[in-house]
Amino acid sequence: MALLLLRASLVLFMALSSSCTNTTCSSTGDVRLVGGQAPSEGIVEICLNLQWGTVCNHSWDYNDAVVVCQQLGYPTDNYPYSGVYIESGPIHLDDVDCWYGYSRLIDCFYSNLTSDCSHSDDVGVHCIAAPGAPQNLVASNICSTSLTLSWQPPNQTYGIDIEQYNVVCANQVNQSSTELSVYVNGLQPDTTFDCCVSAVNIAEDEGPRACTTVRTLNASSAAPRNVEGYASGSTAIYLSWSPPPYQYCIRHYSIFVREVNTGTQTPHTSTGLQTTINRLH
Repeated sequence: MALLLLRASLVLFMALSSSCTNTTCSSTGDVRLVGGQAPSEGIVEICLNLQWGTVCNHSWDYNDAVVVCQQLGYPTDNYPYSGVYIESGPIHLDDVDCWYGYSRLIDCFYSNLTSDCSHSDDVGVHCIAAPGAPQNLVASNICSTSLTLSWQPPNQTYGIDIEQYNVVCANQVNQSSTELSVYVNGLQPDTTFDCCVSAVNIAEDEGPRACTTVRTLNASSAAPRNVEGYASGSTAIYLSWSPPPYQYCIRHYSIFVREVNTGTQTPHTSTGLQTTINRLH
């Protein structure tokens, strides 16, 4: 089975039947993609003699694929590639040779002598669609200086086309993520601002932003509650407390013990809700 690879990656479409799609057409030179997992990919078919037919892969290369993608309205800075297909119906074109500047496949050089082609030689392309806005953007675990953003991929973009997501919060934080969530830190407390996420595809096209309005907490809202302490021996104090309402914001508790007579402050930390401080006078 013939194999044509225009990138380091390969999409392999399973066996298809043209009976699943319309076989007649009306506008000579129109092209379409059928059988793919998204509208931006599939077997290349061209309209000739009022009938859709495929294209043989002899002499097919990247430039030919680019013309198909541009004719279908996809960005010019795309990275199409071809796979192996099984199809039925006529094979219209062979030995296609498109030069720079062509905008329609029918205008390129080609041969209509396709007797040495079979449907195992049918070409297909994967056009890189411009990404849409991420979906269902949500801010959670909102603290005084940090939060977590999560989202879903753009609806109309085939998932493997997304290279990364750009994240901007209040023009204070600008970072990227290859995942569908990101931890954002370094924000101003007690401030309302927009956090926005945009998708960037493998052709480095950035799509529109999805935004959500967020207000960070006042730092005082994270104060512990119900602090209690008592002597534990002659040189130790046992302390306990309840967490603040936003416990997920707490990484650790800072504890300062000041001796009344000397004014000496001794700092301590605890990740729990209790601690014993030793070596006091």
